[in-house]
Amino acid sequence: MSEFKTEEVGNFGVPGVSIEQTLLNSYDPYSGIDLRDEVINQNVCIRLEASRAPDGVLELDGSGQDFNFPDTDGLNDGVFRSVDNPLWPDYIGDYDDGNGGCQTTLNFIAQQVFEVRAVCADGSMVLLGNSYDDQNIQPNDWFYESGEQACLSTMKQNSNLFFASDNDKRQTLGLISSDDLNITEDNFTDNISDLLFTQIPKENFITNGSGRLVQENLYETSTLGQSSYKPLGSWTYLGLDGVGIHLTQNETAPGTETPKKWIQSDEYSQESNSTYGYAGWAPYIYPFEDHELNSSNYQTFFNSPPIQKNLQWASWVRDNECFSFGKCLRFYADSNYGSISSNDNRLSELFGLIDGNQYRTNNQAQKIYSIFDEDNQTGDTTLNPYSSLEVKFKMKTTTRESTDLNTKFIETGIIRNIDLNNPKYKVYDADFVLFGSTAPSINTFLNHWTTTTHQNVANEADWDSEMSDTIPPVSGAPSNAANYGLHNDTNQWIIIGAYRGGDLDQDDETEDTMDTDGEWNLNMDDDAGYDDDDESHNFIQFKNFRSNLFRENSSQNTHDEIKNLLDTAGTFNNYYLQVGSEMLKIISHRVNEDYYPELAVFKVQRGVGGTTAVAHSSGETVRFYSENYDLDQLIGDKFYETNYQDLKAAYNSITSTGVTGNKSFGSMNRFRNSEFNKWEEFSYTFNLVGDHVHPDDLTNVRNLNFVIQTSSDEDNNGFHGEVFIDDIEVKESYKFTPDVDVRKKKGPNEYGIADLTKYYDKDLQPNEYEDSTAPLEAQFYFYPRYNYNDTFGFQKAIIHNDFRQGMFYIYDVDWGDGSPKEFESEPIRIDEETSLYHTYETNGIFEVTGTMIRMKPDKNHNPLGIIHHRKFQLFININEKLDEDFLYFGTNGFSFIPFRNTLPVVGGYGEQSIYYKSIKRQLGLISDDLSINTEFKSIGDRLKTEIALDKMDSSFNSNFNVLREYQKQRFSSADATSDELQTQLNYFKNFANDDPDIIESGLSVMTPEYLSTLDFPQYVQEFDLNGDGVIDFNDASLWAEGDEYENFDRPDVSDLLYNLIAEVDNPTGDYYTYPDYVYNWSSVDDIPTFIESEVIYNGIKTNSEELGKTIGDADITNIRYFNTGSKSIWEMIGFEQDDFNQVGNPNEPRYWKKIIPKGYSIFEREGIISTEDGYIISNYINQTEQNWYESDLYYYPVLPKYSSDGKFIFNEYPNDKIRFPETGPITDEGYFDNNLKISITTDTVETNVLNDKSGNNNYGFSFNDYKPKFNQETLQPQKVKSTGNTRVSKFRGAF
Repeated sequence: MSEFKTEEVGNFGVPGVSIEQTLLNSYDPYSGIDLRDEVINQNVCIRLEASRAPDGVLELDGSGQDFNFPDTDGLNDGVFRSVDNPLWPDYIGDYDDGNGGCQTTLNFIAQQVFEVRAVCADGSMVLLGNSYDDQNIQPNDWFYESGEQACLSTMKQNSNLFFASDNDKRQTLGLISSDDLNITEDNFTDNISDLLFTQIPKENFITNGSGRLVQENLYETSTLGQSSYKPLGSWTYLGLDGVGIHLTQNETAPGTETPKKWIQSDEYSQESNSTYGYAGWAPYIYPFEDHELNSSNYQTFFNSPPIQKNLQWASWVRDNECFSFGKCLRFYADSNYGSISSNDNRLSELFGLIDGNQYRTNNQAQKIYSIFDEDNQTGDTTLNPYSSLEVKFKMKTTTRESTDLNTKFIETGIIRNIDLNNPKYKVYDADFVLFGSTAPSINTFLNHWTTTTHQNVANEADWDSEMSDTIPPVSGAPSNAANYGLHNDTNQWIIIGAYRGGDLDQDDETEDTMDTDGEWNLNMDDDAGYDDDDESHNFIQFKNFRSNLFRENSSQNTHDEIKNLLDTAGTFNNYYLQVGSEMLKIISHRVNEDYYPELAVFKVQRGVGGTTAVAHSSGETVRFYSENYDLDQLIGDKFYETNYQDLKAAYNSITSTGVTGNKSFGSMNRFRNSEFNKWEEFSYTFNLVGDHVHPDDLTNVRNLNFVIQTSSDEDNNGFHGEVFIDDIEVKESYKFTPDVDVRKKKGPNEYGIADLTKYYDKDLQPNEYEDSTAPLEAQFYFYPRYNYNDTFGFQKAIIHNDFRQGMFYIYDVDWGDGSPKEFESEPIRIDEETSLYHTYETNGIFEVTGTMIRMKPDKNHNPLGIIHHRKFQLFININEKLDEDFLYFGTNGFSFIPFRNTLPVVGGYGEQSIYYKSIKRQLGLISDDLSINTEFKSIGDRLKTEIALDKMDSSFNSNFNVLREYQKQRFSSADATSDELQTQLNYFKNFANDDPDIIESGLSVMTPEYLSTLDFPQYVQEFDLNGDGVIDFNDASLWAEGDEYENFDRPDVSDLLYNLIAEVDNPTGDYYTYPDYVYNWSSVDDIPTFIESEVIYNGIKTNSEELGKTIGDADITNIRYFNTGSKSIWEMIGFEQDDFNQVGNPNEPRYWKKIIPKGYSIFEREGIISTEDGYIISNYINQTEQNWYESDLYYYPVLPKYSSDGKFIFNEYPNDKIRFPETGPITDEGYFDNNLKISITTDTVETNVLNDKSGNNNYGFSFNDYKPKFNQETLQPQKVKSTGNTRVSKFRGAF
């Protein structure tokens, strides 16, 4: 039987390969990803569209009147048209901002328009406004500020719209499992014959999470409100002890480190890769709702049940604001929270422990899981140890009380192994031992000390010769320094120093010093030197007092009052000090008159109030309490609970950011609405940990309790306002994120170095490019990662145990290349040792689709059925090599004419060719002025088709939306290059000051309004005008005044730098307006340093327009190429060098181009007469030379003379003209020349492959006009083996 346990890596991975997460960074140019927050809004909206209602449509105000739009343009048809459509009147076209109108601010009157909508990047649409009751959309009729905002409001992470807004605009590579694709992720309905693959229903462990079912109407209406009711489901309030203010002491005490994770602690330090604690810091007020059934226990603590007092309790209400069934949970708190008027001193003192912390009454909890009792066979067994849960609920915030959403946080969590009913029947001793650093707000504090007075324990006292061991500081005090201080559990003397020193030893040599935080160190040595580590503690057992220690307020002149307090005997008698877990009582105090009245010695009684005297260490918190403080009367000496809030869990989908291991707040998250008066759904997942495992049964889980309560922002502002909660769910989750490693399989345990979910450049990454070329066998190593709400930004932890134990399957895989699907009828199990394989015969961007299934294990780790599944789209890129080429190269054909590299082309394609027109039409290019959108299923197929047309004709490049993106250079980071950064400095200058027109006009160019329109620096290198590598006041001055060479005139930049260097509280001030990123800076250290970006992708080279142009109908006998430059045609014809002066000179009669033109009859010669019936031989034929009639124009061909009988007289030529040579290189297929590199003849090596007689094997590949094939459904280009045979013949060849 397998064991439930924490994650172990095992044998995960591919041998010799470092597996990377496919979707890791929001900017990843290797994978075609740019989904950074700052750019995603630029792409989320495509355009705005408007419509007019058809005649007869009634206005929306219920008046019964028809809309009557003007119909001069035939637009009253209800059809939405883009606002830049030329059919619209000009004033509607004006709404277009150059970005389809998406960023136009919608605050105007849209005339004669019925509705306007935004079309978002994924094709979804959002209605922006309608005209409602007239023919115009009024300013108040708009629902959104812009189309961009409308689309953003609907966009969620990991949605189709999210990925469609990618600023990279190439196909995103990697495994995408969007939420839109997985609406039914918990409801697997496919019919598989093996019944193992049946969905296991997920139980909602919350009972009555919508509050629909009512247990008692009109419940406690005097305190909870007239609409309150009590729901079924054992909903209750928490009664826990606090984490930071912990009243009871036993084995459940939180210790000294746990409270430091709560923001109320002065020693607060946030747990790494987690969140901060807030709710649970102070003890909860338990309402004792069931007082009528159990009336005895509340009387132990209170005079009456607290539920009967208006303490601003959470309540279940009937309200129209509710989402479901008109009933929901309401949280409410105003500024009077905690200011109760009660004759119940114990309740008042419990509230008085701390201000705010509204969760103490604003909470609800429910037991959702019971530990299994094997003896009685009772309890729950649904959950397995370490399994995952999902918390989900809806939330709405109103504007009541406050319009600040940051004061309206709600937090939810799972508390383990406590009994929510403990307060009803349990009583614990309340010894009042406080941990942490927030002082109780006890009204009986000494009025000269503030309620938050507390200090830190310093090191053991030791003093120099000025106060030696032989001279006690006061009469009756020990003489040995070791007898002062709390460094052991026996000393009864301590020394307390004042808030300020002066020269305490009055030697006029060394003044005491003040720390940078405003606290004072007392310098008591006599060597005129500053304090060293040891001497800074002289006589100061509680050091570095804040300035309010001995004074009433910050404006008080404290010297005399301090003197009076310390000089008066008995001032502090019977006061208390609390140090950590120990209470000390002050017996007496004495002023050391020799050392100034600001230094006093106190004698104390150790370990009072039931506490134990212990040795203390440096840094522990110290609090003072007045003599009237009764240690036994905080809320009496009893409390109803000793357990505190423990929210430990792991793999929190919001806060864990990929880190493994338990986290203190692993089951908790806090939320607030993004806007008022809108219901929003929130959810997250987490995994149980070892602390949740049944102690006696390692296959089951302890008690679990759900809690939802008010919370606070990180500034400890608490909760103020009104929030409604509805539809609460806690279910088994088992959510996961599918991922994969894809690479070429070369051989047994040998794999390519290229990740097929990345783009590689042939020149910049040649090895990776080579390892990702087609054809190849791809290995798919599918595996699961933990679920997280964020898509990018961190390494998502891998689910090792269930993966190794075979709880995952792959189902219904389409490899994206048109081959048959696999694993349709029988899913295939995957684990650490399993990979899937598929061969890709051609290059391209392929979309692999499928489903990863997760099974739920039983207690013996055998699969029970499907608990969760995720459909996925995996996009991979396989580069081109020999996968699409002529059959001669061993391929199985090509989809478009193979032309990867620049090669000589004879002829080419014309615009009337079938090939050209088919490709153009497939891309939707109807004419030069008209185009339509054709939907290719794969962006890679459209890319191939656009490249094919670009090789012939680049004039349509503006229509090649895909190709243009693949032709761009890509950089390793989103920052500029160093050259661009240097150029950018010119854009920061205020050139307007040098504009004579502006100067003459008298306009000020120093106004904040004008300066806000100028570019603003972002990097250290940009602010550093003097180039010394440091941002200092010199740079600030240069920005304002410039130097002898340049004048920037940017007071806004200068002002910011001065403030950042000085680290003022508000460096941006309120005068100038800055870019958003500036407001995150508090000092010059926050300004980012520019890191130069390097080119990682040069873009696709398409060999634009190199495929050749048609030469018309022509016969080609021989194609030759010499590498010696030009070869004269007369040399090819066979003329000798001696003939060059004649055949090579156009002015000579024998010039080789003086050939009769096409259509010129060979009978157009002297002595031959043309008649209506044809040509006849004249009687004087023998008396002529029989030259061409236009002999000054034509010389060739030189034909024999005719005799009178019409026959040629061989070897007799007109005027003894010289014929073309009978033999020559042009007709000699066996011709050889050292400089001849290509000699294509009519001899074929195989079909359409012509032999090269040069001896260099540069074969000629002929192709004919043909119609490319496309899949009718997907438009995927299909391969052909041939374009048809090229006719090769010597019949009627030239010469």
